[in-house]
Amino acid sequence: MESFDETPQPPPWQPIVMKGSLVFALMTIVAVTVRQDNSCCVRTDEETCAEGRNPSLEPKLNTWIEVTAAWSAILFLSYIGLAEVYKAMVKLRHARNLRASLVDLLKYRLENWWARNPVAIPLSLAYVTMMTNMLGGLIYNVFTGESLGLAIFHTWMFLSDPSAHTALDTTVATLLGFILTVIGMIICGFMVSIITDLVNEKVANIKKGNSHVIEAGHTCILGYSTNLRPLIAQIAIANESEGGGIVVVLASRPNEFLQKEVSYMGAEVKTTQVVVRSGSPLRVNDLEVVSASTARSIIILADNEVSAEESDAVVMRTVLALSAFERLDGHIVAELRDVDDVDHIQLISQHPIECVVAHDFIGRLMIQCARHRELAPVLESLFGFSEDEIYIAAWPSLVGYTFQDVTRSFRDAIPIGLKRASDGKVIINPEDPDIFVIREDDEIIVIAEDNDSYAPFEDGPVRIVDDLGDEDEGPPRHHVCLELPQNAKLAIAGKSPEGNRPQHFLFLGWRRDVMDMIRFLDEIHAGAICRANLRGGDPQ
Repeated sequence: MESFDETPQPPPWQPIVMKGSLVFALMTIVAVTVRQDNSCCVRTDEETCAEGRNPSLEPKLNTWIEVTAAWSAILFLSYIGLAEVYKAMVKLRHARNLRASLVDLLKYRLENWWARNPVAIPLSLAYVTMMTNMLGGLIYNVFTGESLGLAIFHTWMFLSDPSAHTALDTTVATLLGFILTVIGMIICGFMVSIITDLVNEKVANIKKGNSHVIEAGHTCILGYSTNLRPLIAQIAIANESEGGGIVVVLASRPNEFLQKEVSYMGAEVKTTQVVVRSGSPLRVNDLEVVSASTARSIIILADNEVSAEESDAVVMRTVLALSAFERLDGHIVAELRDVDDVDHIQLISQHPIECVVAHDFIGRLMIQCARHRELAPVLESLFGFSEDEIYIAAWPSLVGYTFQDVTRSFRDAIPIGLKRASDGKVIINPEDPDIFVIREDDEIIVIAEDNDSYAPFEDGPVRIVDDLGDEDEGPPRHHVCLELPQNAKLAIAGKSPEGNRPQHFLFLGWRRDVMDMIRFLDEIHAGAICRANLRGGDPQ
């Protein structure tokens, strides 16, 4: 059985190359030395000889040092490039792979390196240019008699300037200059091609949306749905009072598709800049691309093109990916399609999160709009940013006051409730507002034109009087207590002026969780009569 030595042996061609290079270097040194002997004799003078110095020794020594240094650099760079290839060749021979030659292996390694490393081709071109410059300088030094440093400089001029060789006056120098000029033109052509490819690749990456987003305090939208464009439009309206903002969208759709979606909006976004990136919200690396950790708010959209279970599963995985960040500057708002998944999302999230079940929420709004004919435009005004909206903020100056005092503390806002800081409970229209006290860090919920358009009075709540004439002397106060109509009191209390009189509701068509809508209707209006027509079927 044939055995192979595990210790790699020196390549058989290595001593030949080394000896040949050494012989060639010695021949070059001898030739340069002879040339220096002939050229330095005319420089001998009486003062130099009187000092006991050989006038031709210094140029010979300098030339020998220059040539030796140049050849040492060439051999060292060549050995670096071929040593690893030879080791791999020895390994193949031990594995009885005799079909691959050294040239094939070298070509294979270069192709892999070029494919793996984006700077491999420019480095290879720089290596070839440097080797050509040094070899050309040595040859030009031998045949023209110039110093090695000047010869290398002239060689570089020939490589970089096609017209540099036209000023030469000897045939040998002109021929060498012409050859080096042709080589330089080939190298320049490769360089232009490499630069062009790098620029095209960079432009292609930009179009694909692979570059990082360097932003902070922006709004980050994860996922795609048909609600993307209306959502961006409302965010743009909200940002107008702040001078604009940045909205970054990350979705698993082609970047060209997302750019086209944004371009349809046109003037709707106005001062808001929309940046889109193609990627998966499930990958942490893609979340880092859109700077999710520094966003002011993160919105996760549900996918309406798949089932509710699949859509909520994707949202859940997105929340898990966001949990990989130790710290988020903003809060998370997740859109779900099944109300049963809310507890699961809040359980796995490592950061503050608000879950919005749009399907269930819209169903409840439809029931309310069916009960109150003019409610739809009111809700559209409150939920959009084109008119008055609902805002929530904490006001330290109102701590210790009752909610009834809070209702008299704003000129340009209407308080409708608050959010407790202790347990996060939202209380709308508190019962017994005259004894309901505002605690520290409680947030007041109001209806106002904008988040910066209202603030409480500096001198506290205004005093209620029955008549302007009963007001004490002092600064004029413009608030007067008026008796509310009976219907207004019932509306504030959440009751219908019609009492529990039965009402008839007709459902046309069918949708998921329609029974939840019916149960909600039963909660707010007991005794309601519902009839459903299932797309041409018999009423039930």
